[in-house]
Amino acid sequence: MQTSFWSRRRVLGALAAATAVAATPSVLIPATAAAAEGTAPEPVPLPDTERAKVVRAWLTGGKGVKAAAAVALYGSDADIQTFLAETLPRQTVDDNRVAIVRSLDRAGKGLRREAVAALESGDAAIAAFLQDGFKPAILEDLQVATTTVSSTGGKAVVRSANAALNAATTPALTTFLTDSQYDSRLEDTRVQVTTMLMTAGPEVRKYASRALDGAASDVEWFIETGQHIARARDQESATIEELVALVEREGKRAEQETNLAVEASARAETAAGKAKEAAEKAAAEATAAQNDVQKSGAAARKAASAAKGAADAARNAINASNAAVSASRRASWAATGAAQAASKAGSAAAAAYKAAIAASKDATKTEVAKNAAVAARNAAAKARSAAKAADKAAIAGDASATAGRAAASAARNAAAAATAAAQAAVAAGVAQAEADEAKRQAAIATAAANRATNAASAAQALAGTAAAAARTARDAANSAADHADKAATAAEEAVKYAGQAIDYANKSTAHAGEAVKAANVATKAVTDAIEVEKNARAAEAQTLEQDKQQAMEEAQLLASIEANDLSDVRDKRLLAERTAQETKDLTTRAEQALYSGDFALAGTLGRKAAIGRIDARGAWTRQAAQHALAGSDDDIFAWIDLDRALAEAQDDRETALHVATVAAPQIAEAAQLALASSSSTAVGDFLTIGMKKASDEELRVAIVKILNDGAGKAVTEAGNKALDKNTTESLNYFFDHDYPLAQEEDDKVLAGQLITTGGAFTKAYAEVALEGPAWMLRNFISVVQFQTAQFDHDTATHVAAIRGAIAAASKIAYQAQQNAELASKAAAEARNDAQKAQEWADKALDSSKKADSYADEARANADAADKSAADAQASADKAKAAAATARGAARTANYAANKAIDSARAALKSSADAQASANAARAAKLAAQADAKEAAAAYSDAKRIVADKHRAEVAAAAKAALEAAKRDRGNGQDPADNGRNNQVNPNGTKDPADSDEWWNDAQWYADAANAVSIGAGFLAAGCTLAGFVFPPAFAAAGFFAEVSVGASAISTVFTGIEHGFTSSEFGWSAASTGLSLVTFGVSKALGAAAKPASTLVKPVVGKIAGVVEDGASSITRDLYRLIS
Repeated sequence: MQTSFWSRRRVLGALAAATAVAATPSVLIPATAAAAEGTAPEPVPLPDTERAKVVRAWLTGGKGVKAAAAVALYGSDADIQTFLAETLPRQTVDDNRVAIVRSLDRAGKGLRREAVAALESGDAAIAAFLQDGFKPAILEDLQVATTTVSSTGGKAVVRSANAALNAATTPALTTFLTDSQYDSRLEDTRVQVTTMLMTAGPEVRKYASRALDGAASDVEWFIETGQHIARARDQESATIEELVALVEREGKRAEQETNLAVEASARAETAAGKAKEAAEKAAAEATAAQNDVQKSGAAARKAASAAKGAADAARNAINASNAAVSASRRASWAATGAAQAASKAGSAAAAAYKAAIAASKDATKTEVAKNAAVAARNAAAKARSAAKAADKAAIAGDASATAGRAAASAARNAAAAATAAAQAAVAAGVAQAEADEAKRQAAIATAAANRATNAASAAQALAGTAAAAARTARDAANSAADHADKAATAAEEAVKYAGQAIDYANKSTAHAGEAVKAANVATKAVTDAIEVEKNARAAEAQTLEQDKQQAMEEAQLLASIEANDLSDVRDKRLLAERTAQETKDLTTRAEQALYSGDFALAGTLGRKAAIGRIDARGAWTRQAAQHALAGSDDDIFAWIDLDRALAEAQDDRETALHVATVAAPQIAEAAQLALASSSSTAVGDFLTIGMKKASDEELRVAIVKILNDGAGKAVTEAGNKALDKNTTESLNYFFDHDYPLAQEEDDKVLAGQLITTGGAFTKAYAEVALEGPAWMLRNFISVVQFQTAQFDHDTATHVAAIRGAIAAASKIAYQAQQNAELASKAAAEARNDAQKAQEWADKALDSSKKADSYADEARANADAADKSAADAQASADKAKAAAATARGAARTANYAANKAIDSARAALKSSADAQASANAARAAKLAAQADAKEAAAAYSDAKRIVADKHRAEVAAAAKAALEAAKRDRGNGQDPADNGRNNQVNPNGTKDPADSDEWWNDAQWYADAANAVSIGAGFLAAGCTLAGFVFPPAFAAAGFFAEVSVGASAISTVFTGIEHGFTSSEFGWSAASTGLSLVTFGVSKALGAAAKPASTLVKPVVGKIAGVVEDGASSITRDLYRLIS
């Protein structure tokens, strides 16, 4: 038998390296299309054996099933039967439980209710829930979310929401939450601005008109900031109607944020509670497992998952706290507006009392008194409306404080879950790798829980303060309204008896006293508004600090993950180079055992080695390993002897073909020549040496472009050094080593300068970027710093605008004091009290000076706000220009990932074709009563024949790719520059309409799982090269050369794949953006004009949290997002 193997190897060895080549590269046929054609797609062909069932379980199972299947596959036939009969059902349920628990942090009330009920009702309930039971709950949650959004919306939002609710379908409701609600909010906002054109002061009307003539962002800016600047300029011309509208709007925004806080805290509480239960159960199982490595490993995996769930719950608790703080800030703005309305009403009251005194003595003042009475009545009514709106804001503040308390409770449970997970990790020490991961996740969860606790405490305090301020403003507005009504009555009486001076001295004294009270209400209201404004500033600073602390930990985590990812893929283009050393050693020992005739040992070691390649980043390699594991010992022997090497060579050819599809013409030509060569070493030489040599000219052009685009000191020195040497080695070394390090050095210097000179947002973002991976810092320097400068200028604009508006209100308040004091002077004169009359006259003069001073302050703040607004616009223009440049890099990076998915699917298809043909040959031999050895030989021969048959087709595909690259270069066309490459797609570069619902079929699920890993492997080989297709895009190569982001992007397009096929559709549905806390509420970054762009954020967030949009801090999301 040994001779037979050596003979086959001698005869076929050289031939295999030269002729093993991929089949026709084409995308897999969608499942729906295949079904329509009456065929049964099977992208993972395996023989009909019991072991094949275990391999399929590995392919479609969650983490627990995968681990148990791997153990069973290198065991005996009895182990296989035990796995299928006992272990598989049990582990599937465990994986399903994990999937459900991990979804709770992003589930709505209905889904949480049904999920918890399923978890508590046993295995059958869990299976029913995952099959279809979750769908009504998700629909219910979408309906509730839509109704909640509608409750705080204007007419357009209500109309759009009602249309979605009437349709009562998941797509309609999701579209409303993720898209149409924002269009409707903008429509409502435009209506509000249009109303101001008819009711507001002249400056507000001017700013409003300008906003309506502009873009959606201009309308949003006017509502948030511009109107306050204009009101500071209008001063006494400002109307109380616009203040009431302001209070009502801010009250609704406070309610929106409160709804978000309540929902986030509820999600956090449920998720944290279940994570705690799961962690405690895992700890108990780990303790009971003692020295059983398999059971200890299972317990540690559960503990790690529970810790992840706890961390996600803690992050949701932080979200709840942040939303509570946002609600507090909105409630504070409502309080400020109500206080200004109170001041306006108090001023109207004082003016009416003064007019009443004047008209009582002088009939010529009747018209003034009439007008003052009307103004006072109107002010009273409007002030009461403002009071009602302020009361709603106070209620929202109370609810936010309650949400903060719930968030604190969730944080405590998250901390307890992390502690239990850590205990489980210690107890599971015999399963070292799993225990280490559990410890790591427990540490992350503990840190998140601590942050959540601090955030909840601050949120409760700020919410309580805001609620109290809103109630104070409410009371002031009601009091001012009462004074205004009384003043109106006094003025009306004076008009009736104008000039008669009935009981003039006493009535004028009484009126003067009431005028003073009304004026005091006005001045007290603006004094309170000043304090509330300070508290709002403190709330914003607190939110930014919390966000920064969370983002710094996330950045450190991303830096660690990035380092590990890069160490796995850097310069490893051959499949053999990507194989772990432990697996290589097993393979060598298996070969030695096989060729020495120790077939029992060869079978055991061969299976272990095959398991090491079952998830290889090569389609042929992984499918060859899967087939070997699914077959007999003879299939394992054939794999050890020939099939493995054949598959690795074929995968290297797939890699070369992928390079040809993404690289510049000279590199594509070198790939094509290598694939067409008859030399057994041509492809390997191309991937290790030839690809670099072929890129010399492209690299020189790219370096010159980088230097001409304003490179920093370190990059300039490194680039010139590479150009001076001008060798293949120096040019490649620049991009592989010097450029990233030099760029990072330059970026760190600039970031340090920005920390010193920048505003609060710029400083916070820079500090986070310095903690993260190099691409995060690069993105901050190239794009985000301009956005944060805009944030800083916008904040300065808003602060100055609000303070200007308050100063204008203060002027009116002191004018009220002046009116009251002049009224008191007149009353003193009526009593013939000259001394008191002079005192009141002096006070009136002092109030007049204060009013003038506040008028100047209002104008100064308005000027400062306009200047800051101009600076913000300048920063916005820079950010827009930087984003346009970055968009090219982003699209190139996404194009590389999408092409990697194309290549992965093509490789899987060609490998599956060969596998199917080989399986048919094997089955035919077995049907003809041949033994397993002959069947294995037939399988190997058939696979080789298929590879031979497709060799010319692969060469032709490479040639076509070369022609396309030349055509694009000649036409100046960038294949990456289209909207489809704004994100990474499950279907790669193909039409999205052709995508298939991979979670509906276990075979297609397995194919999707394969595409994730294989696509990541292709991405590692060709990501940087994609920049050469169209050189202008290469200037940002420092970002997309790092493959970690792209690889995670590929994995996250298949959201829900982590826990196994039986829960995959549920996982995908539960992660729907319609129930995201971003789309459910309206965050600071998402006003009426902004729609969430979550598809650009998923890859990085997926590395941090199970939650898609909601898990990471806003700073982390902004530092990833390349397109604003």
